[in-house]
Amino acid sequence: MLAEPIHVKMSNHQIAMARIHVTYIEPLKKKSAWMILGVFMILSVVANLTGGGRFESIAEMLIGLVAIAGSWFLFTYTRERGNKEAARMYDEGFTLTLREEGLLYQVGEAFEILPWSKFGKSLRTSQWFYLYFTTHWALIIPRSSFPTDEGFHAWMKVAEEKIQLS
Repeated sequence: MLAEPIHVKMSNHQIAMARIHVTYIEPLKKKSAWMILGVFMILSVVANLTGGGRFESIAEMLIGLVAIAGSWFLFTYTRERGNKEAARMYDEGFTLTLREEGLLYQVGEAFEILPWSKFGKSLRTSQWFYLYFTTHWALIIPRSSFPTDEGFHAWMKVAEEKIQLS
C-alpha cells in the first residue's frame, strides 16, 4: 500500500460539472482550441462570401457558432447520459487504494485491482483528477475525497508516476 485509501462519492451534479470541465473548459485552455475555432470562423466567412452571399453581420457567424457548439454539446450529453452505471457507481461510493501493482477499486466486500497499464494518461485540474482508460472514459477523483490538499497532491503524484512507468 502506497497511501491511505480514499473514499470517492459524488452527486450527479458533481459528476456533470467534472465532465463539463474536462470536455469544454480544459480544451479551451489550450491555444490550439482557439486557433481551430478561429480557422473555422474564417472558413465560415469565406464560404459565405464566395457562395454568393453577403456578410451582413457578425450575428450570422454567431448563429453558426451556436449551432456547432450546440451540436457538440448535444452529442457529448447524449453519449454521457447513456453511462448510468458510472453515475450509480459514484452515487453509492467506492474506495481506491494505491498499490504497487495497480489501483485497488473496492465496493463493499467486492474488489478489483486495476493494473497501472490499463490507464493511458492522467489529467490534473484544481478540483479533479482524471485517470483515463480510453480517450473518452476516465475515472474521476474529486479533490473533496481527500482530507488535505497535501494528500490530494501526493496521491496524484504517485498515480502519475505509476502510469508513466507502466
